[in-house]
Amino acid sequence: ADAPSALFGAGIAAVAEAEAAETDDLRDAALDRAINVFHTILVNEPGADRVRLELARAFFLKGDDTLARDHFERVLAGELPAAVIANVQRFLNAMRERRRWSAYFGLALVPDTNPGAASDADVIYIYDLPFRRDNYQGAESGFGLALWGGGEYRYPLDDSLCLRFGADLVHRDYPGGLFDSSLLAAHTGPCVLIDKDTEASVLLTAQRRLQAGEPTYDSPGLRIEVDRRLTDRLTMRVNATWERRNFVDSSYLDASITSLAVHAAWVVMPTVRLDARVGYRAERTASEPWRNTTRWGSLRTTVALPWGFTVGGGAAMHLTRYQGRWFPFVRDGTSRRDTILALHASVLNRQVTVLGFSPQFVVTNERRVSNAQLHDYQRSRVELRFQRLF
Repeated sequence: ADAPSALFGAGIAAVAEAEAAETDDLRDAALDRAINVFHTILVNEPGADRVRLELARAFFLKGDDTLARDHFERVLAGELPAAVIANVQRFLNAMRERRRWSAYFGLALVPDTNPGAASDADVIYIYDLPFRRDNYQGAESGFGLALWGGGEYRYPLDDSLCLRFGADLVHRDYPGGLFDSSLLAAHTGPCVLIDKDTEASVLLTAQRRLQAGEPTYDSPGLRIEVDRRLTDRLTMRVNATWERRNFVDSSYLDASITSLAVHAAWVVMPTVRLDARVGYRAERTASEPWRNTTRWGSLRTTVALPWGFTVGGGAAMHLTRYQGRWFPFVRDGTSRRDTILALHASVLNRQVTVLGFSPQFVVTNERRVSNAQLHDYQRSRVELRFQRLF
């Protein structure tokens, strides 16, 4: 029964040692010990607010602001005295002001029943006459590898203004190369701190998509981001984006795309978090039948449990409506309508870390229902993810 108290005392002592250290190496070593101690306690007591607060402070002192911010925000969802809340807010403001570098990296093993999102249907009806696809194999399963990573640097111009420079990469690799895909993205632009709770950015963006190792399209654009903390527990981000997509070979798909997305994150309590997203997207392609609008939404929750387990679950839905006539795929010659529903669940154990990476199992089932023949599909995938935030 005394073990958590003894561990907590050891963690506090390690933080004090770090604050008195004469060299950076001694300081980081002491903070690492403190972080390990606090992490060990939280594995079995995820609702221990005082321990989480000290863990957040240790991450702050080490300069791991991404991790420190996450734990400080979870602490704010607990029952805290006003003085402690004010102190946490000072830490959050200090991290916002000193924010310079941020980065992330992850990889996953991805068995997928249908990486090409292909329909199993092999018959199309034209004027009520059936026509069968020649040598059509339908959905093919594959065992892939996914990699993702990126980073950003913020160059300060004054106390409330900075320039952002960032890049991101997402790559999926499957045997044979047919379903390989890559997305490279970059952004830059000014960021202004409107007040202690509100930040806005105007960013020039650029993307390149590759499929099976070959360029598919390039896409320059403009994005406006606004981040605001509404309450101690609730944050919101709004993104408004315009981009011009230019395809290498399929010029009929060249498009002007506008989108709006809203993300709200609510820390219900230190061990429970809800994320809700809604969005709208309009693609005006060169070819009228491919012009479309999409409305989408998603809801996800994560819960930290004793014995080190964190479980999550959620659902997402996309409703896409196309313009123009889609005959013969739509038998009555009207426009195409798609509905995509995705369900996912995840589990990880906070006790298991390898070089700062925590393995996570994610199961996803996705289905598209379409009134256009040969355009529906089903797919399921299991991912073993390893991700690290810096």
